[in-house]
Parts: sequence; C-alpha cells; structure tokens
Amino acid sequence: MQLTSIFEGLPWLPRLPPRPSSLLALPALILTALSLFAGQQAYLDLSQSPAAIENKHVRAVRLSVPAHAAVSIRRLAYESVLVSLRDAVLQMTPEKGSPQRWEATPGSLLWVRGNFGFSLANTGNAAADLVSVELRDSYAFDQLSVPRTVYDPLTLDPRHFRVALENEHLRALLLHFGRREESPEAQFSQGLSIPLTDVHVSHVSPKDEHSGGSSDAGAVSWEQDGLYSIHNLDVEPFDSLYIELKHPFCYKTGMDLFSYPADQRAFFLSVLDKVEKIWRKTMPREAKNAERGLVRVDWKIQKDGSMREDDMLVSSAFASSVLIQAARKAIRSAAPFPALPSSVETPEVELRYGFLYNLPRYPTGCN
Repeated sequence: MQLTSIFEGLPWLPRLPPRPSSLLALPALILTALSLFAGQQAYLDLSQSPAAIENKHVRAVRLSVPAHAAVSIRRLAYESVLVSLRDAVLQMTPEKGSPQRWEATPGSLLWVRGNFGFSLANTGNAAADLVSVELRDSYAFDQLSVPRTVYDPLTLDPRHFRVALENEHLRALLLHFGRREESPEAQFSQGLSIPLTDVHVSHVSPKDEHSGGSSDAGAVSWEQDGLYSIHNLDVEPFDSLYIELKHPFCYKTGMDLFSYPADQRAFFLSVLDKVEKIWRKTMPREAKNAERGLVRVDWKIQKDGSMREDDMLVSSAFASSVLIQAARKAIRSAAPFPALPSSVETPEVELRYGFLYNLPRYPTGCN
C-alpha cells in the first residue's frame, strides 16, 4: 500500500491558522489564507507519485494532508475523483472556479475536472487521508458503456448498498455489512475496491467458488466484473467503497478452444453452433428492439451427450431477465447433444458461452 505524503522534504510548507474562536477573527483568517496561497506553496504532481493501483483504465494514489496545511495539485490529464478515508474539513479551489467546501466523511467523494489544477486546504484539526483516482478512459466517448442488469446490487439489496456518487463515468457504491451478514448474488462491473475499515469477506460465485479475503482499511484493489454474493466473515461490521466503471465495457465471449485436440475442438464448435442457431431463431422482441446485454452461461455435457438441469448456470449477466431466459432456453432446446468424443477421459465436459445482444464481439478500448 503506497501512501504519498505531500509534505515530505518541504519545510517551507505554509500552515493555515487554527479555526478562529469568534466571527470577529474571520476577516483575518481569510486574509491570512489568501496571503499563504499567494506566497510559496507545496506542489504535488500526482502523475509522478507512487501508485497504489495503475492499469490501462485507472491510476490511484494515496495522499495525506496534515491539519491546517495547504497544497497545490498539478493538473491531471483526465477526469478524477477524490475519495476521503476519514472525517476531514477541506476546501478545494480549482484554477478556474470558486472555492468549494468539502466536509468529508469516510467514503465521500469529490469530482475533479480533467486538465485543471486545484489547491486543497485542510482547514480541520485532523489530517486528511485521501485517494485520488484518475480515470484514463474518461475522454474515450466511443467506448461501450455497461448495460443495465437485473442483478443490480442497488436494486436487489438497498440495505447493504447505497450510492455515494454517480455520473456518466462511474458509480460509487457504499457498502455496510453487519456481523456475519451476507448479500444476494449481484452483478458488479470492473472497478476499484477501497475498504473504509478492516474487512474479512468472501465473494461466493454461482458455482459456490469462494474468493476475497482480508484487507486493511485504505487498501486499494482492482476488481474484475463478477456475479457473486458478499459474506462478512467477521463478527465486526465493515464499511467499504466500490467504484464501478461505466465504460469501457470489457468482456470475453467464449472458450479458448485452441488448446484442445482436433476432435474435441470440432465437437465443441458443433455444440456451440447448434445452440447459437436456435438462439438466433428464438430471439426475444426486446433484443430485436435494440436492447443490449451480455449473458455468460456455463453448462455441462455428460458422456452420452445428455445435460442435467442443475448443470447449467448463469455466471455473468449484464442483461434483463428476458435476455437471460432466452440464452438459457436456447441451451435447453439444443440438448441432448452428441456423445462426447472418445478422447475425452472425464465423465463430463463444461462449456461456457457468451450471448451478445446488440454488442460487438470485440469491444473497443479493452485490448
């Protein structure tokens, strides 16, 4: 976990005066603050600071602003968001614009325009602990956005999830789970997870696969999209923030068949071709009316080509219930399948297929 102290090696850092005890001192406070900002200041270039997370889509940096101190932050190329990890009283002044008071609480966010620097003054009596998240795809308007899903966590479980900030680029969800509490299965898009307290959780997939673990408060991690339920494994409640990216919408649709022997590869292709032909013939009206969606379905084929009902499950669903049912129905209607090739030594094989509704096979901005 990288934490950038913006005041290391800066003995000349201006300190703001303590909060006045009466309104009579307010003009002096303003004049003093103005003189500080007009004089020598600490400067921070977040693009050069050590990153807690950095990939093609985001760059996240931890930073700390001591009480009654001020800093000027150099402009970032893209839109960004500041996340507060604790209570703080801050004033953000953009290069072009009016000062904005931010009474931050754990998990609150402040949107920052791209290509504009700003000054940040901590007027409170406690240090501010922040995460800056730069969105490197914020200007790529040609990219796909995430389709709506019937498994939206906010709709399914408003007791554990609420929106902290939402715009055309992201949706930030605040999570609060009591001791040993769990959520229903929900679909999450790719994004950043930032625990606000220490957490010990398990993400349980439809296949009953468990992931997750323990994370310290303030740790920043990158999460791929997934359909799962969240289980608080601790006797203590936890709070966390999940920043979902609305674009680019990245996905893979099918299996990598090149590693299989030729006869097995031919078998898989024939099965998928049969399923797709039935799916296209029975396309629901919603899809014909340009409704978008992605449904990934995993299913197993037994040695004799049969398929049990409980051997089929949806592993990812950015789609409405109508589109999900159409994908499931196509697989059921295609069964039974031919018997497995003799080279298959296991009693069953598992296939995965992504059903794309009005989406390209290769999404832009995801290579």
